[in-house]
Amino acid sequence: MITKHISALKVDVDPTKKELLKELDQYNFEHVAIKASQEWPELDLEELKNEGLDQLRRYYAMRIIYGKGKMVALPLKVDPLAHVHVLYTKEYRDFCDHFFGEFFDHWPCDRNDKEHMEWIGEGYKDTLIRMDEIFSDRDQKWWPELKGSNFDEVCCGCQCRGI
Repeated sequence: MITKHISALKVDVDPTKKELLKELDQYNFEHVAIKASQEWPELDLEELKNEGLDQLRRYYAMRIIYGKGKMVALPLKVDPLAHVHVLYTKEYRDFCDHFFGEFFDHWPCDRNDKEHMEWIGEGYKDTLIRMDEIFSDRDQKWWPELKGSNFDEVCCGCQCRGI
């Protein structure tokens, strides 16, 4: 079966990573969407389940494809899902071990630190470039372009990277 993220790839991926992407497409994150909608009542549960979880998978797919050492910055709309997934610590640890081969740390930062936020903004711009290089169908609604030095579209102010 060709899964959503594999069919959207524009680059060759080695067979091991391709298998992980197939598994990722089947991974059940519904509890993450439910918890995110409870923590952030302004988020629509059906939208999270029908669209947001695919974007969370896209984020993790980039992690699988790029591996350790490349920051993948999250857009604001996907960020709550990643934050909630981290809260399921045992599941998240097992998920990271299986899909990434190691624990994938999440490091919060201070949105008031202008230099750090500029670094995150540049990381987000790089994330979009890499996403467009490997996937044929980036959803602008979930992964919008960064407008100048306005970091409002970037994650809540965290850096998410493999250590």
